[in-house]
Amino acid sequence: METLRNILSLLLAPAESWTFVSMQFFALFLFFYLIYLSLSRLHINFRYAYTFAFSLFFAFKGGGWWFVLPLLTVVSWLMTRLMNVSRRRKLLCAMTVVVELLPLLLFRTVPALHPIVPIGIAFYSLQAVSYTVDVYRRRFPANATLLAYAFYLSYFPLLLAGPITRASVLMGDDDEQDKGETPSPLYYIIIGIIKKAVIADTIAQYTAMTMTATATVSGVDSLLTILGYTFQIYFDFSGYSDIAIGLSLLMGFRLPANFMQPYQSLSVTSFWHRWHISLSSWLRDYVYIPLGGNRVSAIHRNLNLIITMTVAALWHGTTVMFMVWGAIHAAALVMQKTFSSHTAIMSHSKPMRFVSWLTTFIFINVTWLFFRCSTLADVRNILAGLFSNWSLSGIAETAVNRPQLIVVILIAALATMLRQRHAEWLAARFTQLPFMLKLILFAAAVQTVINVSTGTAVPFIYTRF
Repeated sequence: METLRNILSLLLAPAESWTFVSMQFFALFLFFYLIYLSLSRLHINFRYAYTFAFSLFFAFKGGGWWFVLPLLTVVSWLMTRLMNVSRRRKLLCAMTVVVELLPLLLFRTVPALHPIVPIGIAFYSLQAVSYTVDVYRRRFPANATLLAYAFYLSYFPLLLAGPITRASVLMGDDDEQDKGETPSPLYYIIIGIIKKAVIADTIAQYTAMTMTATATVSGVDSLLTILGYTFQIYFDFSGYSDIAIGLSLLMGFRLPANFMQPYQSLSVTSFWHRWHISLSSWLRDYVYIPLGGNRVSAIHRNLNLIITMTVAALWHGTTVMFMVWGAIHAAALVMQKTFSSHTAIMSHSKPMRFVSWLTTFIFINVTWLFFRCSTLADVRNILAGLFSNWSLSGIAETAVNRPQLIVVILIAALATMLRQRHAEWLAARFTQLPFMLKLILFAAAVQTVINVSTGTAVPFIYTRF
C-alpha cells in the first residue's frame, strides 16, 4: 500500500521539488520516452498529442494555474489565424500580441496572483508573440494546426525556463532538424546536471545565507557572495538549457545554444550576444530592430537601446531592483555604442583586451547584485563589505569552514574560461564513445549529485520568471 500511495502521490500531487534534476522527473521521463519512441513511426500528430498531454502533466506537477496554458493557446491560435486572413492584419497583429502579453502583465503586477503564477509563463508568452509576428511578417506559414501550436507552446523541456524557441525549430520541416552531425543527448544532460546540481546548488546554499544577512558580511564573505552568485546564475541557467537541449535531441529536435561563454566577453554588447541568447535575439528581432535598431540617428539608437533594456527588465520582474539593473545595462550599452570607434582600436592590443575583459567581468559581477538583492541597501552593504571588514583570521576561518565552496568556485571560474572550441571538441569526443560508456558516465554524474546533494531541491533561478 505504501508503494501505491507513493506512485499516486508522484502522479497526482504537485511537487515543489519538481525539476529536471530529480529522480522523480527522470523516472517519469523514461516512461514517457519509451512510449514516445513507439510513436515515432506514426504520423507526427500522435507525437504532438502525446507530448502535449505530458507537457500539461509536467506543468501540473510544477504547480500554479497550469490550466491557463491551454486557454491561452486556443485564444492565441484563433486570433493569429484571423489576423492572417483579415484586411487589417497590422491592427489584429497588435491586438493579438497584447492579448498574448496580458496574462504575463497581470501575473507580474497583481500581488494576489503571484502565488499561482503558471510555470514558465514569461517564456510561454514570448514564444506566442514570436509566432504571431513571424506569421504576420510571412516568415512562417500560418497553416499550423491547433495541435501543433499547442505542442509548440507547451513543449515541456522549455516550460520551466526556456530557452525561448522559434516556431521553425519545433514545427519546421523534419529535414531541417537532421542537418549536420547530431551531438550526443547524454552529453548535454550530464553537463547540465553537473552544472546545476553540483556547482550552482553548492554555491546557492552559501549565497542564500549571506544575502539574508548583508549587514554583517565580512570582506571575504562579500567577495565570495559576489563571485558566487555570478557563477551560480550562469551554471544554474546554462545547466537547465543544456538539459533541455539534451532532452530535445532525444526527441528529435535540435535547439540552438543559449549560452556562448558569456564571462569571456570583452564588452557589455558582447556579453548580451553570449548570455541568454534566445532572449537577446528575441529582444533584437521583436523590439530593437522594429524600433529602428542601428539604422537611425545616434540619439534615436540610444533611445532604442534604453527601451529594449527596459523591456528586458520588465520581463524579469516589475520591482525597482530589476529596473535599476536594466537601466545600468542600458547606460553601459549606450556608452559603448557612443565610443565604439575608440574601443575597437584599443581591443587590438592584448593588454587592452585583458583590461576590457576585466572591466566587463567586474561590471557584470556588480550588476548581478541588483538582479539578486531585495533592496538597494543590501547591494550597498555587500559592496561596502568588499572594501572593509577584512582580516587574516576571517580569511583563515572561511578557508577552514568552507573548503568545498572555495573549490567549487575555483572550478566554476576555470570552466567559464574554457574556450568554445574546446567545449565543442569535448562534446564531439563524447559523441564518439560507446553507448555503454556513455551510460556509465551518466550514472557517475547522477551518483555525484547524490553524494554532494543536501537533500533539499533548489529550484532553477529562471523558473520564477
